[in-house]
Amino acid sequence: IFILCFSFSGCVTHTGWVVDPQGHPIADAKVSVNSESVQSNSEGYFKIKVFKNSLFRLGIRHPEFADHYRESRSGLKDQVWVLARAKVSSVDPSAPIILVDDRPEANTGLRAGAVFKLPANALVDPYGNAPTGPLRAAIATLDLESGEGPNSWGTTRSDGTEGFLV
Repeated sequence: IFILCFSFSGCVTHTGWVVDPQGHPIADAKVSVNSESVQSNSEGYFKIKVFKNSLFRLGIRHPEFADHYRESRSGLKDQVWVLARAKVSSVDPSAPIILVDDRPEANTGLRAGAVFKLPANALVDPYGNAPTGPLRAAIATLDLESGEGPNSWGTTRSDGTEGFLV
């Protein structure tokens, strides 16, 4: 897919690397910005060009990791995106959903794996429509003290400047 940019519209290029918590590259992650998407290469690198916009929505997905999302008002260049390993499963949204992070790495020291429960038929889109068919669900237990938190905890101040929760 090629994006043609004209001088009157302009494009913004987003680049970066997708890695696991140990810093190893993640190949074949699907990286999307707004409506365009690419796959990360064997070094975890991606480059994606999109039309200039007031808001960019970055999404990164890989079957073995939790999805990662970030919104920005400017181009994201040469950033490293760390995906959290997760327990990924398929769930039926018409039945009660119980996700348990029982991965060995989630149950270490004083930390126990996370548990998430959702009643049957609790998921709807902004128009009140229930999903049809199975959904992908991921759960990850993170140790925030050691920096495992997602990079997507962004904030926007009342003056419009962006920041991060600490």
